[in-house]
Amino acid sequence: MPRSVELERFAREHFQAYRERDLAHLIGDCTHDILAIGTDEPDWIEGRAELERVLRSEPGMEIEVDDLTAQSEGALGWIAGHVRYILQDGGAIHARLTAVARRENGQWRLVQSHASIGRYSARRPLGETKGEAMDEVCLVAPLLSDKTEAARAFMRELDGPRRDEYSASERRIGISKEIWFLAPTQAGELLIGYMESSDFESALAAFVTSNDRFDLWFKQRFAEVTGIDLNHPPQMRLPEVLSSYDSRISMPTP
Repeated sequence: MPRSVELERFAREHFQAYRERDLAHLIGDCTHDILAIGTDEPDWIEGRAELERVLRSEPGMEIEVDDLTAQSEGALGWIAGHVRYILQDGGAIHARLTAVARRENGQWRLVQSHASIGRYSARRPLGETKGEAMDEVCLVAPLLSDKTEAARAFMRELDGPRRDEYSASERRIGISKEIWFLAPTQAGELLIGYMESSDFESALAAFVTSNDRFDLWFKQRFAEVTGIDLNHPPQMRLPEVLSSYDSRISMPTP
């Protein structure tokens, strides 16, 4: 299928509009029935109206295009490339983007787009080959006495009224996945968090120093149930990874 310089230019101008937060340009580049799929489980966005709502609720983020290719045949086109989302602390999240475009009234418009982040081995030391693998981290915090229901209420807020703020915060600091567990033990109950990030050290530093309203609320609620102040976290030794299996990771053929 032949390369399309015109479609490549369209894609680069679309990314430029994203950098400049030009929402009118971004929405105008999409068909009414656009399907945009992001890297998080909830990121399944159907239609221009829903896409505009999501874009307006998200903080802006710098994006750099590493490589881009586009091909077209008739009124249909395909776009693929590698990009970097630049974090506030200077770190980056490397992502792969693909899209399908359709020509309408002489203008290219996106029909479908998909972003993904590559995964490699979880055994890589933190900070090594940043952006090329995922740090998988477990945080364990004992709950204070009689704080079980407060911890449950805290987590319900994350999944309920504060979900959009939670998602925006995770994107900003560079956490791609976060799960919290409540674990009963003979010594008391534990709040256990599992997190994935392309650079957890940078993500943690960004969160600790953040004065964002949601981040400050999260740190306050966390301190109320665990006694740990994440504005000034104590020295903690993270749990050691002993074994890891992921069916999505391909192993080399011997």
